[in-house]
Amino acid sequence: MNKHLLLLILGAFFIATGYCQKRDSIFYYDGAGFVVNATDNFAFVRVISLHPDTDGLYLTKEYYKGGQIKIVGKSTLVKNYFKAGEVSWQGPYVSYFLNGHRQCIGTSNNNWNTGDATYYYPNGKVYCIQRYRERNNSLLITCYDTAGNIIAENGKGHWLLYYKGFKKVRLEGPIVNSLPNGTWQGHIIDSTAITSISKFEVKYKDGLIDTVESYGHNGMAHTVKLPFVFPEYKYDLFDFIKNVKRDLKTEANVDYNQLVISFIVEKDGSINDIVFADYSDSVLNEKLVKAMQKYNIWKPGTFLAFNMRYRMFMPLAIQRSNGVTKWSYRADLLCENPSLAGNIIVSMEEPF
Repeated sequence: MNKHLLLLILGAFFIATGYCQKRDSIFYYDGAGFVVNATDNFAFVRVISLHPDTDGLYLTKEYYKGGQIKIVGKSTLVKNYFKAGEVSWQGPYVSYFLNGHRQCIGTSNNNWNTGDATYYYPNGKVYCIQRYRERNNSLLITCYDTAGNIIAENGKGHWLLYYKGFKKVRLEGPIVNSLPNGTWQGHIIDSTAITSISKFEVKYKDGLIDTVESYGHNGMAHTVKLPFVFPEYKYDLFDFIKNVKRDLKTEANVDYNQLVISFIVEKDGSINDIVFADYSDSVLNEKLVKAMQKYNIWKPGTFLAFNMRYRMFMPLAIQRSNGVTKWSYRADLLCENPSLAGNIIVSMEEPF
C-alpha cells in the first residue's frame, strides 16, 4: 500500500466517522519519532479523534506507512499537541507488528506501563509477561521461546532478551524472584560485521547490573562502562560547526542551517566519506571535504569498549545558544570492515 493510498484511507476514516477533517488531528513521524510533513519520507502516522470520551480521553491510533495498524489506545493531549501531536497514553492499549500480529497488550498511565503486559513474538506466539511497577520498572513473570515452550514461570527460570525485530537473542540468563540474577550471556547481533568482539557478559545482583565485560577473540576481558560511546570532536564542537560553515563561504542560494553533514569516523579517529546528507552539489561538496579535513581531530567511538566505525549526521544549524543534546546529532554504528558494500549499519540497539 503506497503513501497516497494511506492518505485516502485516513481521509475516508474521518468521513465515515462523521468527524470534520482537521489538520491538527493527523501527524506524520519519521523513524526517530520526530514530526515531518506528509510529503516527507514518514515512518508512521498518528490519528487523534477530535472529541474526547466521557473520561476526557481521545481515541488515538497509529498506522505504519503502508497503512497497517501500529497501536490503538486512548490518550490525553499535552502542551505541544498542536505543534507535534504529543499525547499522554492512558489506559489499555494494543500494539501490532507490521505483519498484523499483536506485539503487546498492556495498560499505560501517563506514558508509563503499569500492571501486567503481555508481549508477543512476530509469529503470533506469546513471548513474555512482565508486571510493571513505578516508571516502567518491571518484574519478569513468564517467558516462552519462539516455539511456545515455557522457560520461565512465576518469576523463576531462564529469560530471553532480543534485538529489535527479534532478529537474534541479545541477552539470556537466569531470573530469581522475578529479577535478573547471576551471569547473563550476551550475543553480538552480527558476528560478520562486528569482528573484534566475540561475546559479552552482564552480571546481575537482585536485578541490578554489577559488572559488564566484553571479550575479544584472545579471551581478554574489557570492562564496559557504556555500551555505546559516540565519536567526539577533541576540542569545541560549536567552534567546529562555526568554522566549517565559515570555510564553506556561504552562497546566496544555499541555507546552511537546513543542511546536515555526514561523515565516517574510523576506528583510529580519522574521518572520510564526507558528504551532505540529502543534498547533492559537487562543487559545494568539494568545499566541504576540504573544510572538514582541516578539523580531522576526532576521538573514535566505541561499542562494548572496543573502537568502532561510526557514521555521523550533524546539522549545521547547531549553535551554542540552543545546546547540543543526544537528539541534536546522530551516530550510526557501522560494519567494522569498510570494504563491505554500503558500510552496513549493524545495530543501534542498547545491548543491555
